[in-house]
Amino acid sequence: MAGVSREDVWAVADRLVSEGKRPTLALVRSALGGGSYSTIHPAFIAWRQERSEKVALPTDKAPAGVVDRVNALVSVIWQQATDDAAARFDGERRALQGAADKASQRADEVDEALAQCAEELDRANERTDQAEKTLSQVRIDMGALAQELAEAKQFGAAQAAAKTEAEAWIADLRVQLDQARSDAARAREEAMSVRLELAEVSGQLGAAKATNADLLAKLTPNKKG
Repeated sequence: MAGVSREDVWAVADRLVSEGKRPTLALVRSALGGGSYSTIHPAFIAWRQERSEKVALPTDKAPAGVVDRVNALVSVIWQQATDDAAARFDGERRALQGAADKASQRADEVDEALAQCAEELDRANERTDQAEKTLSQVRIDMGALAQELAEAKQFGAAQAAAKTEAEAWIADLRVQLDQARSDAARAREEAMSVRLELAEVSGQLGAAKATNADLLAKLTPNKKG
């Protein structure tokens, strides 16, 4: 119990006496509701001394034997109280020491756990930094891929347009080729017709020449007669 004063100890001891009880260090501490023996003990000793002085100074002088017996009784009581206090104090000291040792051990465990947590946090931060770097690089790569895809789409569109244009040009060439083939066939037919006509004309010309020669041959003797 914190804040136990000398007056508190004396008041409790006097109250115990008024109740017909013999105050002891343990009884006073219990009546106070707790507290440190190192705090209560000096005040209790002072109260005992004060009470002993009051008992030792009566109005009528007591016989020497009575005084001796009282002093002996006080000494016995004092020794008993001291022994009780020492035993209790030693027990509490050991209990407190055990609690302190456990608390120290627990503090060491907590420190170790905190150190491990700090290490885990550092590793987690490192992983987070690495993940952020990787994410940043992925974003850059995605941007580059998007640009390449856009360029590929543009190139594909250009290729498609070129293909369409080439196909149209080839189709036109095929039409022109078909027309040329048709024209060539027609020209060959016309040439054949011309050759036939030429052959016919040549035959006619040959026949005419032969006829003309015959006529000339017939006309020549007549001129001589």
